Amino acid sequence: GKGMAGQAAATGRPFQTCNVQHDPSPVIQPGARTVPAQAAVAIPVLDAEGQAHAVVGFAFARSGDLAPDELAFLERSAAGLPGFPSVPADGP
Repeated sequence: GKGMAGQAAATGRPFQTCNVQHDPSPVIQPGARTVPAQAAVAIPVLDAEGQAHAVVGFAFARSGDLAPDELAFLERSAAGLPGFPSVPADGP
């Protein structure tokens, strides 16, 4: 896959940027810059074996990195999505 979602799916770890509009990383696809957002994160939805089945993306009007507790909350939320064979919402 490409972009932030592809990176999150390939690594099994969240990928975030503090400002999608100005991040020079080649991971950030040009289309991502068309969204009126600043901070963004892509979170993989993993099964019990750690394989990604989906990626959930969040975009924020503010810039800056997410605090560890914010990121942990979003990861738990993604893990608890119905219909995916994900790990328990309290972690692997």
